[in-house]
Amino acid sequence: MKIIAALIVGLFTFIGAVVVSQKNVKLTSKITPTPTPTQNQFNTFEEPSIALNQGEATYFASPSSATIGSGDNLSVDIMLSVGNLNLSAGAMRIFMTSSGKVPLKAVDKNGEKEGVQVATGVVFKEGGWSFPINEAGVDEQGRLIIDLAFINLSPEGYLADGEITIASLELEAVSGSQTVNLEFDKDLSKLVAKNGDEVPLGFSGATFTVK
Repeated sequence: MKIIAALIVGLFTFIGAVVVSQKNVKLTSKITPTPTPTQNQFNTFEEPSIALNQGEATYFASPSSATIGSGDNLSVDIMLSVGNLNLSAGAMRIFMTSSGKVPLKAVDKNGEKEGVQVATGVVFKEGGWSFPINEAGVDEQGRLIIDLAFINLSPEGYLADGEITIASLELEAVSGSQTVNLEFDKDLSKLVAKNGDEVPLGFSGATFTVK
């Protein structure tokens, strides 16, 4: 996981160089994604309410809370809420903790690649984004970690306004009687506008109970 953190930092260095080289490129098109409906299958859940303002952005998880039984699967969307911004790149580290060993494991969504990858958002991928980093695993502290980095190198950028699904996690409950907290690592979670500026970010995690 330390290697992934270094890769995220290196990726943003590369993005800065690309942005400088493209500053004289005229923007010619706009891409405005529509919100993707969230499909959830579990006993109880609560959807977050994220306020949108011009030029602001928030990474959040949906649902914000859920209760499932041991052996069940839980679908969690990792979302971006953004108010009319032209974007070029982003990255995030998501971590999950509990009082003991985290009773959830990430289900691999790409059997052709080594390791465990999560599903990336369809609308996001159709907007010209690629994911050079997509990895799930357990760190030395026993936390479940998901690392994502995404980049859009099209000259026009990606004009985003609304709520966008970046990735979808399928989590399998392998044991019960624990509460799991999902949080974003604020130091390793970034969003970059097409002009090269880092976008101020808000974060909204989630709490899951496995019975």
